[in-house]
Amino acid sequence: MGRRDEAIMLQPINDSNLEQAYGLLGRGFPERKQSFWRTALDRIEASGGNARAEVPVGYLMQSGKRASGIVLTPAHVQKHNDGDQGRVINFSSWYVEECERWRAPMMMRQILRLENTSFTDLTATQSVQEMLKAFGFEPINSGVAISVLPLSRLIGRHGARVVPLADPAASQIDAATRDDLTPYQNFSCLVGVLIDGSEQVPLVFKRLRGRTVPQAMLVFSQNNEAVYRNLAAIGRYLAGAGIHLLMLDIPPHGQIPGIARKKRGNKFARGIKASNRTDFLGTELSLFDW
Repeated sequence: MGRRDEAIMLQPINDSNLEQAYGLLGRGFPERKQSFWRTALDRIEASGGNARAEVPVGYLMQSGKRASGIVLTPAHVQKHNDGDQGRVINFSSWYVEECERWRAPMMMRQILRLENTSFTDLTATQSVQEMLKAFGFEPINSGVAISVLPLSRLIGRHGARVVPLADPAASQIDAATRDDLTPYQNFSCLVGVLIDGSEQVPLVFKRLRGRTVPQAMLVFSQNNEAVYRNLAAIGRYLAGAGIHLLMLDIPPHGQIPGIARKKRGNKFARGIKASNRTDFLGTELSLFDW
């Protein structure tokens, strides 16, 4: 660790410094009320992901005797299709006071030293995106696509259906997956299971607030191809919750159904490659009510 790094001290956010954390978040994101951040941090705790990953909900950056920076680090243990598991930390709600902003790369460097860990940043500003690339982060999408669900219900293939997680028909979903997904029903999410013949795919959709037309985002899927070919069934399921638009990530190399927004919702990761999965559990995209 170089001398410049030694000047940076990170303190895990805990009960002893919560008020400092709320103060920094309020200065960094003045459009959000303190109640938003209280709920956000409560949900990080309630999801259980940080406890399983053994990661604090975030860090304060100390400059002398005061905190001048903050980053939230919602985390979870991600399960892969091959059965392996890996800890994933998401950089979220990052703010450093302007006079100390030159220290921001050092702040990130210290957290990136954690071993056996992958990292994501799913809501990075343009300036942060450039810094992420310097730290080895790569794009995991090329924008988002908006699917108009009433249209998908008319022209999509039929035969599949989506049922709630608790439906007896969703019998193939193992107990561990159910335990991981169930808390998200309390976080403005819809948790369902796509049943397409003999295949059952658990799905989590996050309601998006403040939209003129009710909209949701796909935040968890073990098989994105199954989602794309069954938008008619998904549209019928989401219509029951009054949702008419669905946001999906566009793969880095490829196209999917919907209206493409190539410069919107760009997401980055280090240690995670783009795949036929979506897994934003334990991140601000699934936990916070944006």
